Amino acid sequence: MVLAYEEDGEWLSEEHGGSLRLVIVGSEKLVTEGHYWVKWVNKIEVRSVVEEWALTLNGSITEVVDGATFESGVSCHEVTWTDSKNQTWRGIPLCLLVGRVDDELKHGEGAFNDTLADAGYTVKIIASDGYNITLGSHRIKRNDNIIVANELNGKPLPEKYWPLRLVGSDLEKSERIRNVVEIDIVFSP
Repeated sequence: MVLAYEEDGEWLSEEHGGSLRLVIVGSEKLVTEGHYWVKWVNKIEVRSVVEEWALTLNGSITEVVDGATFESGVSCHEVTWTDSKNQTWRGIPLCLLVGRVDDELKHGEGAFNDTLADAGYTVKIIASDGYNITLGSHRIKRNDNIIVANELNGKPLPEKYWPLRLVGSDLEKSERIRNVVEIDIVFSP
């Protein structure tokens, strides 16, 4: 992995990633995840090591999302919410995580299945101690105001919320569940 400023002896164009781009190089033809090829790099931040964690998503399929993959998703689909204490929470809309497992289409246009959401199902958000809440599909459908947050005020969540917290303006205070480790879609029979 290198920070590139040119390709084949030419400066990188804005179209191909700006003046700096993170790339993976090798002597062989490499197949890599696209989220590792960061375009338009304007800042490099060294962070302290954070304990590994995973979020289990259960629906039509099951996916276990590790912390690095979640953070990569935040960099692509970031939403923020500032609460009544002027704290800023950063994460991914719950609907995008549900869209990864509501059917086989995990990412991109149509990943959130509107037809299934319209038919109705519930989404159970589960904390590490087993505490959980349930939200209806109609409530989360295309809603960027219900967020699975991994940062608070620009830093990883403190231990009392870690690894993830459900927050947002479309939730009651009692629904802002902490220590989220699993999200399950419960389809109606």
